[in-house]
Amino acid sequence: MSSSSSSSSMNRLRKRCYCGDPVGRWTSWTPLNPGRRFIGCPNYQNGLKDCKYFRWVDPPLPSQWYADLLLVLHNNVDLENHRIFGEFGQEQPAGNFFGDVVEQPMAQQPIAQQAVEGGRWKSLLYVSVVFFVFLLVMLMDW
Repeated sequence: MSSSSSSSSMNRLRKRCYCGDPVGRWTSWTPLNPGRRFIGCPNYQNGLKDCKYFRWVDPPLPSQWYADLLLVLHNNVDLENHRIFGEFGQEQPAGNFFGDVVEQPMAQQPIAQQAVEGGRWKSLLYVSVVFFVFLLVMLMDW
């Protein structure tokens, strides 16, 4: 799959969900779809709006091996984040219902930023490995 077809499919995605609100963009970290991006209604769990818009952005991974690798990497980064935030006497930022990290309030960001800078090389390694796996997947399809 070429990058032009991938970018054109991104352009075809809805900007607003059924209830009229802008769609949110998230990454799934479930065992069946690790690292797979999707868009959906930010009011998914809001009983008043009851909007259930959801659509995958990325295709499924070609094999369970890639899914397992991504889950292991994600879990390792998550454990490291727990350790780093614990060293600074902070709780890890709460995740939303999609499993993504929600931004911290402004008053806590300087401490959180110090924690992130302390583990920056590990994050860079994680991103590099994920990019390498993605590249392998793309080359297998080519």
